[in-house]
Amino acid sequence: MSRRRTGLLFLACAALWFVSTTSGLAHSSAEYPNTTEGLQNFMNDILSATKRGDREKVDALMKQTEFADYAHYFVSTFDPDPQTGKSWAFTYQQYLAENEDHLRELLETLSKDEDGKILVSKANEDPAPGRGFEWGLLHYARVPIDVYRVTLVFRHLPEGPAESLGYFVYADGMFRWDSIVPFAVPGTYQSDPGTLTASQTQATGLAQYPDTPDGLREFLSELRAAAKSGDQAKVDSLIKQTEIPEYRNWFCSVFIPGSGLSWAIPYGNNLAQSEQAFTALWEKLAQDDGEIQVQWRVIHNRTSLNLYTASWKSRTGAPDEWIGEFYYIDGMFRWNSTVRRIPVTRVPAGGGAGGGIFRVGGGVSPPIPIYKPEPEYSEEARKAKLEGTCVLSLIVGVDGKAHDIKVVTPLGKGLDEKAINAVNTWRFEPGKKDGVPVATQIEVTVEFHLR
Repeated sequence: MSRRRTGLLFLACAALWFVSTTSGLAHSSAEYPNTTEGLQNFMNDILSATKRGDREKVDALMKQTEFADYAHYFVSTFDPDPQTGKSWAFTYQQYLAENEDHLRELLETLSKDEDGKILVSKANEDPAPGRGFEWGLLHYARVPIDVYRVTLVFRHLPEGPAESLGYFVYADGMFRWDSIVPFAVPGTYQSDPGTLTASQTQATGLAQYPDTPDGLREFLSELRAAAKSGDQAKVDSLIKQTEIPEYRNWFCSVFIPGSGLSWAIPYGNNLAQSEQAFTALWEKLAQDDGEIQVQWRVIHNRTSLNLYTASWKSRTGAPDEWIGEFYYIDGMFRWNSTVRRIPVTRVPAGGGAGGGIFRVGGGVSPPIPIYKPEPEYSEEARKAKLEGTCVLSLIVGVDGKAHDIKVVTPLGKGLDEKAINAVNTWRFEPGKKDGVPVATQIEVTVEFHLR
């Protein structure tokens, strides 16, 4: 046999040996086509490897589900703003290892359940009701996207049967787990309207106001006129129209679901009290002489949103009055009552661009959270099963960071410290006055709920 033939034979044998030894570590993406069956086969493979205790293969398969460049995926699929993509990519990478470990634990538990199984379905073909995370993915995508649900079904847990749901998308020839949304109980990201009733979320005869600053000014002017004429029924009706329909779903579809719930829960819990205060505000403004001022800006979350802030400028020389923050949803301006109403004052202290610390309103726009990690639970509070809301006062500097954090409404048992630690890591788009970033004093709520 010639030396050339011997060399070719050696290379062929080496190639066969390499394929045979690596095929057990990771399958090529071609083995998992972009179909429900393809993802079902993939999940069955990773479960089988878990049952055999083949950690190396589990890790290799898990690795295939990672986004090589989450920022590129986000920008190309949802929002062209590169800074937004970087922010989401940072969150994705920060929690990736933790979320993968959690999924491994779930698979370990499922592998020991004789009647446990994995169910796969395609959200595009049968979307969940409401405007939750699925709706957000499908509605806000600028390009076609295939979204899949993966449900881990447990039959014999000590606490009884249970399910855990996660989401995958097909990108770059492989199923990628959107682990920003960790596996959780079904319904976590497709919630019911919560405390709102059907009559509250379906306003009849909804007046159409254009999605412009003038449109919001027109609506608020009508609300003030109703308050001035003493038409309480109309005031109540107009305020009712500002409620966010299916608010839990909306917050989860627009923001990161965990972060979305941190806004949705206080929104629902405090809605009745907030609307009473809103009614009293309009009764007060009806007696004053002034004008409604509206500012508009675009913020970037899973999609670009039109955000409006409104304030009242009195002609009597009184401080400007903050009215509220509004989003345009389903043909109507919706009031984000989680942003508190604070009278505008200027505190003479160093800090903001141009000097001083400002409060929201009267030409000062509120800071917008762009990175908002969830707080950790203290062991003392977990043992005591303590839940609730901690309210913090802080100054958002022109650097977008939180400064001078103080507790306004404490919870105790170590949760106040955990809230401060979390808010210290938050990042904001600074508040602005006349388009210039300024240091802004605000209050934020930090929710603690046992899962």
